[in-house]
Amino acid sequence: MEKETSLEIVQRLREKWKNVVEFVERKISLGDKKRRFAYIFYLQGAADPNQVSRYILTPLLNETACFDQQVSILEVSESFTTLAKVTIISSTKEAIDMMVNGETILVVEGCEDVLSFNTNDFAHRTIGIAESERSLRGPFEGFVEDIQTNLSIMRRKIRTNKMKTLSFTIGEHTQTRVVLLYMEEFVDRKVLQTVKKALKNLKLEKVQSSTDIIEGISGNQSAYMPLLEVRERPDEIANGILDGKVAIMIDGTPFVLLGPTTFPSMLHAPDDYYYRAAISFVRVLRWIAFMFSITLPGLYVALLDFHQELIPSVLLFNLVGQAQGVPFPTMIEVALLIFFMQMIIDAAFRLPNGLVFILSMLGGFLVGDVAVQVGLITSTSLIVIGLTFISTFALPEQALYPPVRGMRLAFLFAGGILGFFGVLLVGFAYLNYLNALKSFGVPYMSPLTPFSLKDQKDNILRTMIFSKENKVHQFFHEKIKRQEGKP
Repeated sequence: MEKETSLEIVQRLREKWKNVVEFVERKISLGDKKRRFAYIFYLQGAADPNQVSRYILTPLLNETACFDQQVSILEVSESFTTLAKVTIISSTKEAIDMMVNGETILVVEGCEDVLSFNTNDFAHRTIGIAESERSLRGPFEGFVEDIQTNLSIMRRKIRTNKMKTLSFTIGEHTQTRVVLLYMEEFVDRKVLQTVKKALKNLKLEKVQSSTDIIEGISGNQSAYMPLLEVRERPDEIANGILDGKVAIMIDGTPFVLLGPTTFPSMLHAPDDYYYRAAISFVRVLRWIAFMFSITLPGLYVALLDFHQELIPSVLLFNLVGQAQGVPFPTMIEVALLIFFMQMIIDAAFRLPNGLVFILSMLGGFLVGDVAVQVGLITSTSLIVIGLTFISTFALPEQALYPPVRGMRLAFLFAGGILGFFGVLLVGFAYLNYLNALKSFGVPYMSPLTPFSLKDQKDNILRTMIFSKENKVHQFFHEKIKRQEGKP
């Protein structure tokens, strides 16, 4: 391909940005005796016009007499402009790529190459509270949609040159910037190479959310469980990369991906590290909550339909009396309750805040009071389903909610058809599936299977912070040996 001249780039930029209202072109005359033209291009809303005027236009016009002689593009960048970041480019494609990222293009007549100035000023919100990972103690700040702001937050959290960042551009139409963060001293090399290769080879038409990247790089797009953690809190990302993990920032979303992920780490919450280790039994409660959230309806149905001899006589007579007026079998009754409860929750997430309270009142009145009085459901079934959903909301990782909903139905139907045997059968199959999963080559159930005694210091229970080895994290797919003076 032949090299484009500067005037050809000017003409082609006009053609490429035809019918784009944000496209701005400014033509200025330089030189007192021998006049030559300079062309400035940028996108309004992406570039800052004040920076263009102050750091490009004004210096050029103040030194206009210098352009009576032949001036190279390098001299223009070094002597006549005052912006810190300047890039020399030589093609229309490079110019377009720069402009969509908020940069300003300068073409000087008579110069072969053109200049690109970093003047981006995209609109973005200020740093706010992490709504999806709220805690009573610790920092409240959360990531925002602007990736440069997020990188600044991380530099404030980890003030060392050992935190490395690699940039990728993904999405044919969106040209989304994706940044990989890791600690050079602690990172697992196999994980790093796997993620770098996956991001480099990822070909997508658009990137609108973190899910697009997750499905592209997880290595197992059909995985039912989340293979990457999705975090909104900077302190969680900082802790993760200091433990040898890698973080993936995506421009346009306030959520950062962290991996490799293990199932036990999905039950860790930010609050765990802001209280004394003595209260780490809360993690045990989360494990119990997870088991309740998927098995409680199935166990309830199996107990009533197949194993009534295990129920105390007084309670059994009470349950049988309640069920006499209900027109549905126990399994169908519980399934309908789960369906309507899930509908109420989904509606609450999408309604304006002012209507959520009304929806809660209406849902509680219809599903709770009226349905029990009419005889559509029993009060015991309502209590069981209420405990099930409360257990679900006790889980700190929202990415677990969709698989929990699916497994709840699997246990329910297994318990309704085969009793306790069906519940055990589905339970063993689920455990086998979890043991077979891997996140970037790391076993999903580690450090439980395969078992690692050293890593139990921060697994189901948390010991004192000073007793943990905050060094290179040895994932099970490789062992990292540190040498003197080498990471």
